[in-house]
Amino acid sequence: MLSGFLLRPELDWKILAILLWCNFSGVFLIYRLNDCIDQDADLKFNLSYFFSYRLHQFVVAQFILLAIPAAFYYLDFFTLKILASSAMAGTIYSLSFKLNG
Repeated sequence: MLSGFLLRPELDWKILAILLWCNFSGVFLIYRLNDCIDQDADLKFNLSYFFSYRLHQFVVAQFILLAIPAAFYYLDFFTLKILASSAMAGTIYSLSFKLNG
């Protein structure tokens, strides 16, 4: 992410800060999501168990209320698409699927 930022024609440190903020929050949420999914019960996600942690509540709240609006305000559409596709790929990667048994 940093090398892509440094290759841009203009260096806006607000953009780097928002990208890092979204990246750290997103990685934390994806890995904690993976820990809160019951892998033996067809990927059943226990939402109440996930939100029983105060840290999870805080990270989700700041991500929804602060990071996403800041990203929409400061980042261009292409950067938002890359960020969203990275989030989807990370979520899919953290889940395990059973194919053909």
